[in-house]
Amino acid sequence: MGTSKFLLELSAQRELRYVLTLAGKMVLGRQLTVNEPLGQVTATKPGETRVAIEAFAEVRVSRKQLELEPRGQMVTVRNPSANPVLLESNEILTTGQERQLAIPTRVKFGPNYVWEVMIAPQIEESAALQSLAHRAPFPGQDEADSSRTLNTPLKLSEAETESLGVWLKAIAEVLHSATRSSDFFALAARRVVTLLGFDSARALLFANGRWQSRGEYCAPTNGSDEDDAAPPSTRLLEQMRGEKRTVWKDATAVGAWDQSQAGFQAIVCSPIRNRAGEVIGALYADRKLDFGKRGQLTITSTEALLIETLAFGIAAGLERLEQEKAVRVERGRFEQFFGPELAQHLEAQPDLLKGKVAKVTILFADIRGFSRISEQLDTTVTMSWIHDTLNTLSSCVQRNHGVIVDYIGDELMAMWGAPLEQREQETLACRCALEMLASLGEVNARWESQIGQRTELGIGVHTGPAQVGNVGSSYKFKYGPLGHNVNLASRVQGVNKYLRTSLLITQATKDKLPADFLSRQVCQVRVVNIVEPVKLYELLPPEDNQGQILCPLYEQALREYEARDFHGAVRMLGRFLPQFKDDGPSHMLLARAVDGLVNPSESFDPAWELMGK
Repeated sequence: MGTSKFLLELSAQRELRYVLTLAGKMVLGRQLTVNEPLGQVTATKPGETRVAIEAFAEVRVSRKQLELEPRGQMVTVRNPSANPVLLESNEILTTGQERQLAIPTRVKFGPNYVWEVMIAPQIEESAALQSLAHRAPFPGQDEADSSRTLNTPLKLSEAETESLGVWLKAIAEVLHSATRSSDFFALAARRVVTLLGFDSARALLFANGRWQSRGEYCAPTNGSDEDDAAPPSTRLLEQMRGEKRTVWKDATAVGAWDQSQAGFQAIVCSPIRNRAGEVIGALYADRKLDFGKRGQLTITSTEALLIETLAFGIAAGLERLEQEKAVRVERGRFEQFFGPELAQHLEAQPDLLKGKVAKVTILFADIRGFSRISEQLDTTVTMSWIHDTLNTLSSCVQRNHGVIVDYIGDELMAMWGAPLEQREQETLACRCALEMLASLGEVNARWESQIGQRTELGIGVHTGPAQVGNVGSSYKFKYGPLGHNVNLASRVQGVNKYLRTSLLITQATKDKLPADFLSRQVCQVRVVNIVEPVKLYELLPPEDNQGQILCPLYEQALREYEARDFHGAVRMLGRFLPQFKDDGPSHMLLARAVDGLVNPSESFDPAWELMGK
């Protein structure tokens, strides 16, 4: 008779590490050197091999921890080390002791007996394994493919028919549990044991080349809940993963096995597949031979199909969790741009994000002198200051129901009127702009002493049609506007630097504002790359008493200037400039009126030409 071959499955902390074939004497232990490969069978002398199964540093496992040698249908187990070896009978082998054991059997060693070696006959898989004819279903499977997959007729006995309702309720329970807790894996395993009479069951997930248990349940033994489940069979799992079918090992198909041996199992596993049809896990269950249970070591196709249905329930639960996670991520991303209220609206109507032409009001807010200030600051201080300032400005946008389009260095861009129409978009944008200027008091209270000066803003607001939609990419979402009016809004913001103002709006925005907004027309300008002149208005806080005096006086001087009455404009400006000596537009208008007196021209153009951005 030829040499017997046995299958070795080595597990640590209930995780399968190595699957080996025992064909002669084999020594297991920790590495002899740090470079010795783990899990690799190495011939040491004729008829003898060695496998390093633990790292060199783990001194609680000896270099020669366990010797195994097949003897017919038995295996000799020898302990050549000073560390104990625990047999399945609970006998402990000390140094130099050996026993001949019938297989299948289990041996444990290492700290707290964390290592377990399952020794079983090596049999032909084709003789032992059965499978359902169809591939297991998966979430999102199209209807035609699903009808081909689920073509196994369910033939139930009268007793099975009576229990079918209980089983369907268990599946619904797992699906419901997936929406409210993380223990639906363990719940599925428990239902397999309690409803179908298996000894143990577990829900496994496959990641990074390993099967990992996410939930398991063992039938109580002798009145206890002690978990005595053997490590899962890698052979069965790999066949299931390759075929994507529910497979099982039935005792009746293995006549060569001595069914009186303790530890013999009937095993079934069904794939858990994701939306792409990939096997990402398994629902795995077994029945063990024990006294009085000989007739139970079979698995019917009906049981296999019911377990497959429950595995699909786990898959559907995982898919739902993934979708909810995606929704949370998407909602968080939306809320950054749109605020919580609008983000919820967009979840219900995602088509609103599709590209379209819409009337929008665009706001640009720029931190004045950022480059000059940041050059004098520590990087950490600079980043904290800019973060705090932009965070404060962004809060103003969201409180006024705007969309944060982008942050461009030290500049914020926001928009009203899309993706939802807003009848009072101009009012909301201008209130936001005034709120931004008011919030600088809080910003300066926190940062003026650290950066050495006050933080100031230049804000431009303009209303007009634009193409709006996702102007980002598949890598980075960015909802915003494109077109001429976006460029104009940016140019308006830049004009503040020339006029020494803080907040300018165009006439298109001004015409839609309620009468209680305080503003003055400051000029007509031609900005870079835009031919048509644009009327600009300075927006001031309604409670600005000085502004209420200045606005009508300045607008009278501007009318006289644009009517080519340069003397009248200079005279008017001369009256109130001493009272408003820091007013930038008044100084600019005075300089232009004086130039009109000194250098009269027949081709006078009331629009101011600005060469820079």
